[in-house]
Amino acid sequence: MRKAIAVITGTFNPMQNAHVNLGEQVLNKYANVEKVIYVPVSNQYVKSDLQDSEYRFQILKAVCDARENFEVSRVEIDNKTQLFTYQTLDLIKDEYKEYDIYLVIGSDNLKSFHTWREYEYILENYKVIVFSRDEDNLEKIVAESKYLAKYANRILFVIANNFLNVSSTQVRNNIKAGKEFKHLVPKEVYEYILLNNKYEKES
Repeated sequence: MRKAIAVITGTFNPMQNAHVNLGEQVLNKYANVEKVIYVPVSNQYVKSDLQDSEYRFQILKAVCDARENFEVSRVEIDNKTQLFTYQTLDLIKDEYKEYDIYLVIGSDNLKSFHTWREYEYILENYKVIVFSRDEDNLEKIVAESKYLAKYANRILFVIANNFLNVSSTQVRNNIKAGKEFKHLVPKEVYEYILLNNKYEKES
């Protein structure tokens, strides 16, 4: 089996334990995956309460620098336009030509994957690793989709463990409310936010 790199895109606002656990599960399940690359969205991505991209990047970098097989990419942050996922994957493929590239998503995204820009191009050129959520039957979702069924051999499944239940929203809410959040994030994130907190607390 060819060596591969797994790509996880997102806001990472901020990175939390579920994001790390996601990468670890991919590395543990797929022996040919040598590296997990996290790709934070740029400031051009429209979403409320989205912290500055450089701040989110530095938090990711602190976490990835402490883990041998994790890396963070600036490919979207440094681009002048908001990239679509297929464009991000193409840019990473250009950098790692000798690797297969896997895109990691949740089953919620699988259900709407046919609405993504150039979704067929993605499935034809890259493999997709899907993590189950809310007891979703991944094989059934693919088999019954007129958009995805013909690409079944390009879609890989992972049954998520309970450590994926943390959300970045929960982390931000705890910070804003002055509640403890140490148990929700890697120690590198906790230490970074304590020193450089940009999430406003409630008055």
